[in-house]
Amino acid sequence: MAAEQVNVEIGRKIKNLRNRNGLTQQELADRTELTKGFISQLERGQVSPSVVTLMDLIECLGTTPGEFFKESTQEQIVFTGADCFEKVDEQGNEKLNSQGRGLGSRLAENMILPYKVTQQQSNDVREELMRLKKATGETTQFQNKITYAVEHDGEKKNLTAMESMQYQKIYGQESTKAIRELMASDTYKGLSDKEKVRAITEINSYAKTIADSNFVDIELSEAEQKVKNAVDKGIGIGDYMVFKNSVKSIEDKNTGADDSSKKNMQDIVDLFENGSFAKLTDEQKDYLYSSTGRSLATNPYHISEVEKSASDSSYYKNLSGEDKLIFRSYANEYEDVVNNGKSMDGWVAKAKLASDNGVLEPYQFAAYEQALMYAD
Repeated sequence: MAAEQVNVEIGRKIKNLRNRNGLTQQELADRTELTKGFISQLERGQVSPSVVTLMDLIECLGTTPGEFFKESTQEQIVFTGADCFEKVDEQGNEKLNSQGRGLGSRLAENMILPYKVTQQQSNDVREELMRLKKATGETTQFQNKITYAVEHDGEKKNLTAMESMQYQKIYGQESTKAIRELMASDTYKGLSDKEKVRAITEINSYAKTIADSNFVDIELSEAEQKVKNAVDKGIGIGDYMVFKNSVKSIEDKNTGADDSSKKNMQDIVDLFENGSFAKLTDEQKDYLYSSTGRSLATNPYHISEVEKSASDSSYYKNLSGEDKLIFRSYANEYEDVVNNGKSMDGWVAKAKLASDNGVLEPYQFAAYEQALMYAD
């Protein structure tokens, strides 16, 4: 059966189902967010629908892919196990193709996509994405269902059926896991539906980049690199997105307040000490705090080499918890200025000069500065 014949057969079945359901072409178009003209062309076999479009039409017409592609003839072609391959849905879940499909079904599937998307089963993520569509009218939160090719900076790679399956596994699993992490957070519950769509769209964008990078060389953007670094440190994409949105909410809340910078810092620290972020290690908290772009000197989770060099000293061992955090801010300030080539003045310039000449270690000068602060 040629591709043109398959188009005609699909169009005939769509028209029959539409009439059986008592729908006009305009009513079916409205339900599937298509145009009446497209429905008309489709029913006449003049266009070939994408898999997403066809699956939407099948669902709106009250049937299933299996019933839609069911052969009217009894002729069946039976395949061996080697002829079957796995199918992957938009969440990266696998399902084995059934054997013994009719010739028309196989030709239709081959025309539409390299592998057929499995019939969706309801789950929490899909239900939430659909709810957000109804609430906001947005669709950017939906996960990709099929990718035929990967393009980046003018480079295009067409994917084989097996590569498409591999791509969908990577994308779908990364995206779904992160969305679930996000949905389970207290922060997510406090977001507006528009903000939820925005956060999930960012997750999908990053998951797509990760999947793309398995097939073409990609240079990550600064924002994408931050997410990748978080993942490399064992922080889930969902947790990262929750943190990012939480910080934005904090900054919006404190805008215009006296000492807003100090309030922001304290509220961010409170995020780490209470709720879902308390489970993170200090190293993970260090990375997340640093990702906000705040001064290293204000980061209570970063332990610099200067502080490590002081750990065996009697001075450091005798510091209380609060005093140790103050010492840490001095040590971090020194590291930030010296390692990042910032303008060196004040006590840091003196400490660097003393260190270079072998007079005092940087931690000793930091301790001296802390002592002077107490004296004042």
